[in-house]
Formats: sequence, structure tokens, C-alpha cells
Amino acid sequence: MIRKEPWLTTDSIKHLKEVMDTIKSPKVLEFGCGASTVWFSTNYNCELISVEHDIEWFNKISKLIGDNKNTNLILKPSNV
Repeated sequence: MIRKEPWLTTDSIKHLKEVMDTIKSPKVLEFGCGASTVWFSTNYNCELISVEHDIEWFNKISKLIGDNKNTNLILKPSNV
């Protein structure tokens, strides 16, 4: 189950909401997709790039995102 909001403090989420609401065409780059990816993708009309290393998690989040054209999930497996 994915949370409805990112794994951040309440104050951090509040700040992100304020920033996203004030930027005309927000762009987001994140490393590690998850609740924040779904949150940004479904709540904001932003260009979102999220890089993930785990193929199972990548597939799970991809299904939740669906065909959102503004969201680009990138699978980059770890070489470690």
C-alpha cells in the first residue's frame, strides 16, 4: 500500500505544497520513486522525472502513475 502523501514531515509537505502552488511550470527530479512520485503526479501539473533502481518497485509505481504524460519514471538498476 502506498501512502497518500510523501514520507516527509508535515511541515515539509506544507512547504512543498506552497512551492508547487507558486511556481508556474514546476519541474521535479527525484531519486527513488514512491509515495512522493504518486503525490506529485496526481496532485500537480508538473514535469516529473523519477529514477528508481528496484524493478519490482518501479513496476508497482508505474501502475499507480498510469499514462500520466508529465511523469517520466526511469529504471536504472544498481550495479552494486
